Amino acid sequence: MCGDWHQAEDLTQLTLQKVYEQWDRLTQHDQLNAYSHKVLLRVYLSEHRRLRWSREVLTRVNVPEPAAWDDPADDRVTLLAAVNRLGRSQRRIIMLRFWLDCSVEQTARLLDCSVGTVTGQTTRALRTLRNSLS
Repeated sequence: MCGDWHQAEDLTQLTLQKVYEQWDRLTQHDQLNAYSHKVLLRVYLSEHRRLRWSREVLTRVNVPEPAAWDDPADDRVTLLAAVNRLGRSQRRIIMLRFWLDCSVEQTARLLDCSVGTVTGQTTRALRTLRNSLS
C-alpha cells in the first residue's frame, strides 16, 4: 500500500496496537479481517497526512530502471514502482480497488468521494500504468 517495507512494518505495528486496544469491544470476531483492513487503511491515511507536513521531499533523481526479469517477484517490484509514480489519489484508489479488493462503492465511501470519481480515476490510473509498463 505504501511502497516502503519499513513504513509498512510501522503501519502494521500501529494497526495491531489499535486492534488490540479495541479487542474487548469487538463482538464480531468473524469480521476481524475486514475490521483490520479498515484500521490499516485509516492508519495509513492518517500517517500519510501527518508525514506529508513533516518530512523533506527529495528532488527528482534520474535513476536507471532495472532490467526486467522473468521472475514474478521482479514483476511485483516493477509494478509497485509504477504504482508509486501515480498521483496520490490514483494510487489510493488503485490500492483499495485491486490490492485490498474493495468495491467501487466501498472505495468511494472510504475516500469520501463519489462513485464517478472512483471509476474515472481508476480508468486514468490504469491507462497510465499500461503506458508506463509497456
